[in-house]
Amino acid sequence: MEYLLGRIRTIRSEIHHINDIKELLDYIKLPIEKLSLILLGLWILTPVIILILAPGIPNEQNYKYYVGDILGIEWNVYLQQIGFVGFFILITLTCNYFNNIERKVLEKNYTVIILCLLVLMLIWSTISTVLSDDKTLSFYGTFYRKDGLLSYLSYAGIFSCGYAVRKNENILRLLELHTWVASILSLLILIDNGNINKIFSLNSNSAIFYNINHFGYYSCIAIMCSVTLILSGDKGSFVRRLLRFLLFIVLTAALVKNSSFGPYLAVMAGLTLLVFFKEYMDENQKKKLLLIILFFIIVTLSINVMRSSMFAEIKKLLFGIDKIIKKDEDAGTAGSGRWILWVNGIRFIFEKPIFGYGPDNLGARYLLEGINIDRPHNEIIQFAASLGIPAALFYVSAILLHFRNLYKYKEHVSILCLGLYSAVFTYFVSSMFGNTMFYTSPFYFMIFGLSVGNMNNTLIEKGLLETNSV
Repeated sequence: MEYLLGRIRTIRSEIHHINDIKELLDYIKLPIEKLSLILLGLWILTPVIILILAPGIPNEQNYKYYVGDILGIEWNVYLQQIGFVGFFILITLTCNYFNNIERKVLEKNYTVIILCLLVLMLIWSTISTVLSDDKTLSFYGTFYRKDGLLSYLSYAGIFSCGYAVRKNENILRLLELHTWVASILSLLILIDNGNINKIFSLNSNSAIFYNINHFGYYSCIAIMCSVTLILSGDKGSFVRRLLRFLLFIVLTAALVKNSSFGPYLAVMAGLTLLVFFKEYMDENQKKKLLLIILFFIIVTLSINVMRSSMFAEIKKLLFGIDKIIKKDEDAGTAGSGRWILWVNGIRFIFEKPIFGYGPDNLGARYLLEGINIDRPHNEIIQFAASLGIPAALFYVSAILLHFRNLYKYKEHVSILCLGLYSAVFTYFVSSMFGNTMFYTSPFYFMIFGLSVGNMNNTLIEKGLLETNSV
């Protein structure tokens, strides 16, 4: 006891002599990367945790929506717990940065500008919430989406965790874990057994997610993580390398069976990005990329022989485009009804161009137009209409600056760095047809954070930045 009291007195004395935040951070010696790795690992495992919890909830037919609600609430609790600890990491990184500001060359470090733009978007979202007609809804989000300011803060925390993980081996561990968890869900979709679905409260073609689109948002990121592992995996046994290809096939097959066309197109876009940068790969990586594309085509054709769902989506898209061009009276149904959502969403933007209607607050406005859907199914339109044009510009500018770095320094990036970029690009393309959700968006912000941090680390290691600021 006396030893403990002595240690407390020593610590109090040492803290008393600390003069600024930098000295406090140095004293604490918080293992930020290790903590971030643990938090992201826990988030990646949440789908499995939800699977394990599901059988404990009564699941008769009339309990179906009740079960989904209970599991959704549980999942949202995990998001907030993990995200808010991550937000502390954001505060820590910010304090550390400003305590070393004299060593920074801000105009030459575009990574810092990217982070500032994203922080500005978060601040703008806060102002939008305060000015919203329904502040409670904007803060908490709707019961279904749970995508208000509270979730935005969690997304920022998860992004910060991703940004803080710099070691390549740690990034690969996260990608591996994400691929395996997504593969478990994909196998359940491919099996699609009624008894299993009932026990685990699974929805056909969307597993534990509310609908097929949400699984698609999640799956397209997982597929590109799988691709990145394949391209990065020169080490390891033949069995392990073969297993990674098998996981890619399982993930692709589930996405094709799922028939969510936007995420499928997004994966095609992500693979196209890799093809565009193939000259910066070695011969072995080029061969792997070719195999990946061949498997993607073969799996797509094979699944469609049995189910023709993806071909039906392509046909629907082509007919929709034709209706829009010809200004057909049914043009509003184009893109599975997305066209009318986009047109109205753009109109809503100019009704409140500065701060928008508030986070997750478009449902009532759409309802006035006789539309019983609360989102435009396009994240850029969603941000501009909900948060205001400046918020959308902050976000788009951050994305463009990030990809500017890729193009400018393409000769210096590793295959891991390129793979992370392809995953970010894949989700971004998918987001042109989708919505943010409390249980899918965090996976994107995790990958986005990993990508920004990895690029910053690459530039520092190559001596292309004058500072190791962040």
